[in-house]
Amino acid sequence: MKKSAPIIFALFIVLAAVASLVAMASVPAAAGLMGAVIVGIMVFSRPFTGLILYIILIYAQLQQIFLPLQKLRIMFSLAVIIILTFTIHKVFRRERIDIASSRNSILMLIFLALVLISHVVNLGVAPDWQGVYVVLTVFLLFMIMVNLTTSFEQFRMVCWTFVGCTVALAINGLIMHFRGYDLAGTTPILGRIHWIGLFGDPNDYALAINAFIPFALINLFDSSISRPR
Repeated sequence: MKKSAPIIFALFIVLAAVASLVAMASVPAAAGLMGAVIVGIMVFSRPFTGLILYIILIYAQLQQIFLPLQKLRIMFSLAVIIILTFTIHKVFRRERIDIASSRNSILMLIFLALVLISHVVNLGVAPDWQGVYVVLTVFLLFMIMVNLTTSFEQFRMVCWTFVGCTVALAINGLIMHFRGYDLAGTTPILGRIHWIGLFGDPNDYALAINAFIPFALINLFDSSISRPR
C-alpha cells in the first residue's frame, strides 16, 4: 500500500488538472468526469461494490430524472467499467474467465442473441433500439451478479440491496397515492401507481415489488438466516 501511495497521489493530481481544464468549458462536464473517475476507482478497488451501485442505479433511474444523463448511457457505461475491472482482476490473478459457466448463463446469451436478431430482422419495420438497451441492461446485471457474487455473504448483501430498493419503490408509490405525484413528479396512470423508466408501467412496478417480498419475509421471520453486518 505504501509503495502504491505516490502513484495514487500523482493520479489524483493529474485527474484534478484534467477536471480543471474541462471545467473551463463546462462545469457539469467536469463534475460528470470526476464522478466517473471516483466510481471507476471505487469499482476497480473492489468490483463487488460496482454490482451494488449498479442495482441501486437501476432502481433510481437517474437518467430519467436528469435527462442530460441519457446521452451518457450511465448504466451501460457503469456495466462496461465493472466488466473491464473484473477482467483485469482475473487476468492479473491468472484466473479463468467463463461467461457460459452454467445453463442459466447460456440461456441468457441465447436470449440476448434472439433479441438482437429480432431487431435486425425488423429494422426496416419498427426499430426499437431503446428496447435493446433495456434488455442489455438486465443482461449485464445478470452477468455481473453471477461473476462477482462469490460468497454467501455477498449474495445476502445483494438480496438486501434488492429488498431495500424495493422498499424505496413501495414508499414512493405510497407518496404518489396520497399526494397525487411522486418524488420524480410523475402522476398515477388511470389511478395506478408506478415509477419511471423500467418501472414506468404499473404492471412492471407491481411485479418488481412482489418479486422480492419473499426475500424480505424469509429474512425477517427465519431466525436461522443472519443479516449482513
